[in-house]
Amino acid sequence: MHLVKSEDARGDAAEQLRALRRRFVAHRDYFSKQGELKNSLAMLSEVMDRAADRLSLP
Repeated sequence: MHLVKSEDARGDAAEQLRALRRRFVAHRDYFSKQGELKNSLAMLSEVMDRAADRLSLP
């Protein structure tokens, strides 16, 4: 991962990360049938949220 200095680029990257998270969450029913994937998705979702929040900071 590289550092993004432009606020516009950081905002775009944060939105793309949030969109990816929404796509994963939309398929949570599939993942819930598989315990390990369910736990991994929850962890990945949290990581993506935190990363998007940090990217959004000035």
